[in-house]
Amino acid sequence: MNYILYFLVFLFGYITCRTFYFIRSARLSLKLIVSGHLFYLLAIERAIKRHRELSDPGIELENDIVVLQSNSIDYLLKLHPTFYREALKFDDWQSAMKYLEEHREIISQYWMEED
Repeated sequence: MNYILYFLVFLFGYITCRTFYFIRSARLSLKLIVSGHLFYLLAIERAIKRHRELSDPGIELENDIVVLQSNSIDYLLKLHPTFYREALKFDDWQSAMKYLEEHREIISQYWMEED
């Protein structure tokens, strides 16, 4: 009888450990995905800023920037499986920039910005 109790306690501990490990790893992966979104958006924002600085102003430049903005968000959306698309808090360039501004302090902890 004692061996059955020992086995049940062991089984309960094992299942509890695996459950908490799964929950912890899922939360960590979601945080990594969100951090990746922020770094991607910052890189695209800086690329557009540099492109504006180095190119001659004109209609072609603005068209290139609009295409880059829409393509970058579309590409990011297509990369995510449907399960992780719920983690995305944006679906166009304007909402992505708003999301980036709301989380600017997270980026500054990891990557010092040049101003």
